Parts: sequence; structure tokens; C-alpha cells
Amino acid sequence: MLLTVVLLALAALGVTRLAPVLDKPDHGVVDIKPGLLSAHQPVRGVITLGQGLTVSMYSDGIRVQRQNATLFQTVRIAAPVTVGFGTVTRTRDGWQERVTGTVDHIRFTSVDISRAGATFHGIAFDDTHAMPATISARRLGDKVELTFRIEGADLLVLHTWRHPGTRGLTPRLPATDLGGSTWWFRPATGPLEPALATGLGSLAAIDSPAPTAIDLRHDGRGEIHVWSSTFRLTVW
Repeated sequence: MLLTVVLLALAALGVTRLAPVLDKPDHGVVDIKPGLLSAHQPVRGVITLGQGLTVSMYSDGIRVQRQNATLFQTVRIAAPVTVGFGTVTRTRDGWQERVTGTVDHIRFTSVDISRAGATFHGIAFDDTHAMPATISARRLGDKVELTFRIEGADLLVLHTWRHPGTRGLTPRLPATDLGGSTWWFRPATGPLEPALATGLGSLAAIDSPAPTAIDLRHDGRGEIHVWSSTFRLTVW
């Protein structure tokens, strides 16, 4: 009875993050929600990569654009990446995640800009962790390559701003609307092999040999799970 009273009181005060960020797995993929993003000066602003391509970071996330067209956008007003700890095991139908913990929040504190592109530096953190994190952006012809790296992670979960109509591209994913479910990527057969036709009208390739999944069960956001401490996403 006392526990019930305490929970009701906390709910009335608006304390909503009592439950873990891990929900029940579906098709072997754990539902992991984003934490908080902190991005202040000098990292906030737009960086020109050439040929009309830009990357920007603000408190509402990271955005890649060609002129006025958005090619990629992380989830709004939340951390673009979550760290996961645990294991992934092979099953008959794909893979099964076992996530034992997460580090949810990211704070970016500096940015290095060169002719090659830009690298944002920060930390992924919670009450007990502070893990070096970088996101690098560079132009590859008419494409933009983003490299995500957080030292010590078993799993990186990229939180994207989802538009309806994201479709898979063979051979990496089924050629169908992927909304409402989760899918494991098949291995790439070559470099920069597009895996997704996004609802923004852009194409996206995921470069990692590690087990990789996409989770589109939620309106407004989508997740890409990569069982590695680093991976590359290329958009065009």
C-alpha cells in the first residue's frame, strides 16, 4: 500500500522516468528510448561541407542537408545515440539482443573543423558513466558520411527522426515499407550499398560488419541498432 501511494505521488509530480528504458523485445530487438542531449556553444551551428551539403547541430539534434532539402535528422530534442551493454546471439530467424544496461544522455562540448569535415566531441553519461563520444561528418562526393564512436560500448543505438514511408532496399532489407516493426540487416555485398530509402526522400547505407537492426515501431522516431562501439552511416 505504501509503495502504491509513493508511485501515485511521484506520478502526480510528473516523474515519469521510473521505469527502465528497456521495453519488451520484439523480433529479438529491444526497445531503447533516447535520453537527453546537451549541445551548447561552440558546437551549435551549421558547418559547410561543400557542394551545397551541410551538417548542423542544435539542441533539437543533428541534421544533414543538401541546400534546403533534409537528408538526415536525428530524433528531436533528445540524445542522438544511446550506449548499450549486453550481448547479441544468433537465432534461426536473425539475432536476439540481451541488453543489461544503457547510458542514455550525451553532452557535446567541442567541435573540430577542417577541410575534411567536422568532428563533434563529447561524453555519453549517466550517474555512474562518462564515456568519450565523437560524431564525425565528411563529404564523399555528393554523399555525407557520419561516423559514430563511443568507447566502451557493446551496442550503439542511433535515434532518428522518422518520416512515414521508409522502405528497405535489397539485398540488405526487404523491398517493402518497414514501418511498424523491426528488421535485421543482411550482410552488405559491397561498399556504400544503400539499405534504406527514407521518408525524407534520401538513401542511407550502414557500414558495419556487426549485427545491425532497424526499429520502426514508434511514430516520430526510429532506431538503428549496431552491435559495435563504432559504425558509419552514409546518406545522399
